[in-house]
Amino acid sequence: MTLQPAALPVLETQRLRLRGLVAGDLDGFCRIYSDPDHARFIGGVKSREACLEKLLALAGHWQLFGWGRFAVEEKTSGEFLGHCGPTYVGNLDQPEVNYSFTPQAAGRGFATEAVERILAHVYHDLGWVEAVSMIDRDNIRSQRLATRLGAYRDSHTHAKGRSNIEPWVYPSAAAYLNSAQGRQTA
Repeated sequence: MTLQPAALPVLETQRLRLRGLVAGDLDGFCRIYSDPDHARFIGGVKSREACLEKLLALAGHWQLFGWGRFAVEEKTSGEFLGHCGPTYVGNLDQPEVNYSFTPQAAGRGFATEAVERILAHVYHDLGWVEAVSMIDRDNIRSQRLATRLGAYRDSHTHAKGRSNIEPWVYPSAAAYLNSAQGRQTA
């Protein structure tokens, strides 16, 4: 049995449970950050120790900001698929919607389902009026996901010090929550 950290919300979709990060997620983090093809877009391959530091930093968002990333697991199997949620990155002026999934989760629609639920969460529960994801210009899969969710690339803005990262802006809170997609996931 996995213990759920106190006072953290649990979000659900038809196939997914988004819950607080726990120490037992370390092996899942290692699966994400050990795949060289995937990890090139998220800071490169990481050792187990560096994965633990990443897990601790993301879990710490909840203490510092009152929100943060969720572990994403498949409801039926309990399999750790990745992490997704609002994240403050120091080279941005605002938090972003960020996500990383295991290579085993690729091509199954889990990322789209999780990010849809996160958008409903940040707009409805956290009161954000705008959401962005910072995406590497070579990360075609993430760009396609953002496009599926109605985001567009803001080619006029870049992350400070990272010219290869571009913001993808999602529909506004009002537009998203008034859409059929937003009403289904809120």
